[in-house]
Amino acid sequence: MNISWTSSDSARRAGIGVVALGLVALGLLPALAHDGHQHAPPAPMFGLDAPRSISPQVARVIGLKTAEVDFGRVERVLRLTGTVEATPDRVRAVAPRLSGVIADVRVRVGDAPKKGDVLIEIDSPELAQLDAQIAQARSRTELLVMQARAAADLATLSDAELARLEANSQGVSANTLSDRRVAALTARTVQQASRLELDQAKSQVEALSRVREARLPSGLARLTPDGRVELLAPIDGVVTARDAIVGRGVQEGTELLTIADHSSVQIEAELPESLAERFAAPGGQTVRLRRDPVGPVIATGAVRFLNPAVDPVKRTTHVLIDAENTSAALRAGMFVDATIILSEADDAVVVPTAAVLSEGPLTFVFIKEGELYIKRDIVPGQRSDAMVEVLDGLVPGDVVVIQGAYSVTQMRPAQDAAPSTPPRPDKPEQGPKGAHDHAGHSQPR
Repeated sequence: MNISWTSSDSARRAGIGVVALGLVALGLLPALAHDGHQHAPPAPMFGLDAPRSISPQVARVIGLKTAEVDFGRVERVLRLTGTVEATPDRVRAVAPRLSGVIADVRVRVGDAPKKGDVLIEIDSPELAQLDAQIAQARSRTELLVMQARAAADLATLSDAELARLEANSQGVSANTLSDRRVAALTARTVQQASRLELDQAKSQVEALSRVREARLPSGLARLTPDGRVELLAPIDGVVTARDAIVGRGVQEGTELLTIADHSSVQIEAELPESLAERFAAPGGQTVRLRRDPVGPVIATGAVRFLNPAVDPVKRTTHVLIDAENTSAALRAGMFVDATIILSEADDAVVVPTAAVLSEGPLTFVFIKEGELYIKRDIVPGQRSDAMVEVLDGLVPGDVVVIQGAYSVTQMRPAQDAAPSTPPRPDKPEQGPKGAHDHAGHSQPR
């Protein structure tokens, strides 16, 4: 039998097809996905209160995990964003304390010298000149020592001779006695002058020696047998900067290397003044550090300092956190999420933070009862970066979805998820007169 359509019928049927396709795209006509179609229309958004049934295969795909609710520790925390900085007393600049010319450089950026290792060798005419001055001053001092001894001996003899003459003054003329007195006085004056000059020479040697010690500080520099100055590593660390070049002339205080020890770092953060009152006693609070708020903990530390002053512009106060960094996970200049633990409780009903979802003002989790996953409203309490306290809605023993909870909200309710039963070939579906077994196609008569 031939079936013919008029142009108006064609337009009408084309319009119905367009509308049907639109409804399918919106997920409002699931019935249009009939037998023989391999792709069902997109799943509609379902009510959260409807139980879900999730197959093991789907659970693996969405990473679904469950766990029993139990008593545990809950923490009252404060979360800040901070910047990692090197601890100031663990960063050292290597600089000579005298002028000279760089003769050798033993390290490069990235090397990790130990304390006392030789870093740089310097030829220093200044040190050679200083050593010459010290040697000259010591020679003069030795000469003055001998002169002082001679002056002392002369003064002693003059005093003894004067004493002898004064004891026999009746047999000695007044002129002779007067001359001896003048001679004794002169000898004592020469002795005092020699002693004063010797003391000045000794002071000069000591001053030059102190200058030399300052130029070659113990543990930081030393003199080689051939007269070169070796600059030594002040701490264990890593060379982070190098400006030293062989052959370059340097002056006292010129920074040639920077060595940093990042095994311990500090985190600098800003705390809003409205939150400062949460610190009962600033200092010592444990801090967990992450690269981002949802990432794993990469290091732990402790609050060292909370500045009592508030920045008048930013209305924040400065927080310093010390952190061990033996794993080198914290790098100077990087941003980190700092979770400061203010207080703890060990007897609370808790669930992982990832298990808790929100819809408007309501907070809920999904619990597993048999093969179904059911939404359960809860009353949350304290919340940390890892756990949430549950004040009402759960009891120990409830099985809660701890991973993949958001994906559960996108699953079909249990009654809709069940596959529809295809019609049997020998019993086609009955419908009203003129019904279509395929959308937009009439049954042949």
